[in-house]
Amino acid sequence: MSVFTKRIEKPIASKSQGMPVVLLLSAWFGLLVGFTEALTLVFKTYFLHRITGSNQQVIWMAPLSSGLLFTGIGVFLLIAGRLWSQIASQRFNTTVFAFLAFLSLFCLVPGLHSVAKLLLALGLAIQFARVVTTRGFNLYRMARQTTMRRFGIIFAHSAGPLAKPTRVFWVT
Repeated sequence: MSVFTKRIEKPIASKSQGMPVVLLLSAWFGLLVGFTEALTLVFKTYFLHRITGSNQQVIWMAPLSSGLLFTGIGVFLLIAGRLWSQIASQRFNTTVFAFLAFLSLFCLVPGLHSVAKLLLALGLAIQFARVVTTRGFNLYRMARQTTMRRFGIIFAHSAGPLAKPTRVFWVT
């Protein structure tokens, strides 16, 4: 008897029940990447005193744009999952979004070769999806619990500049 045993991935119960979770997962990964990118730019600007070419609006614009981009990819995977059942698996969807998340974060690292970025992102995504699907970690439950909070943070930051009175100086 072998010491190592292979853990089997739990399949999604049905396409109609499991596939809308793809949209939730895509939005969650997109918001995670956007907040990480915003925090990286804020850290570089205010703590390392580097010129990044960004302003304070990056705090809500980066998560929103990344969330929308990832959700668009999630819509594509939703449609493709309806046509091909292999794409509807939990491991495949987690691998795709983890790959895109790692790749977008590695793009923030200057000087790293593009092939190295791709290989690192692919390797980390495969391992992340393997661990999440075989170890019983419920990524979908965590995404469901935290996604609305992140959208609330984006809304609060985007409404903040609108609530402040602006000064207009007239030049005569």
